[in-house]
Amino acid sequence: MGGQRETLIGAVVLSFVFTVALFLVLGENQAINATSLEWLSIGDLKLELGLRLDPLSWLMLLIVTGVGGLIQVYSYGYMRDDPGMGRYFAGISFFTFAMLGLSSPTTSWRCSFFWELVGLSSYC
Repeated sequence: MGGQRETLIGAVVLSFVFTVALFLVLGENQAINATSLEWLSIGDLKLELGLRLDPLSWLMLLIVTGVGGLIQVYSYGYMRDDPGMGRYFAGISFFTFAMLGLSSPTTSWRCSFFWELVGLSSYC
């Protein structure tokens, strides 16, 4: 399982670097509304996935990926000999995913969905 932990840490750190690069290239006041993709369609119910980046979303993405990456790097050394390290990294990665989804919602259902995931991951 050792290689998987490094992959998780690398993914969060790479996400932070990518977010900083986009932030520097586009600027903090640049708002992005990416086109939505249809995710689920049942009768009249259509759920779409999209991305919205406004100044608050930029700030939250920088905080979540930056602090999340630092937490994972520190945890890797701190929990080196802990037998529950795999479960811990699964939980912290799930929490980071939920926070990233909550940082840039395009619809109210998506905001509610990721808010619930944040609560579930915090409980776990």
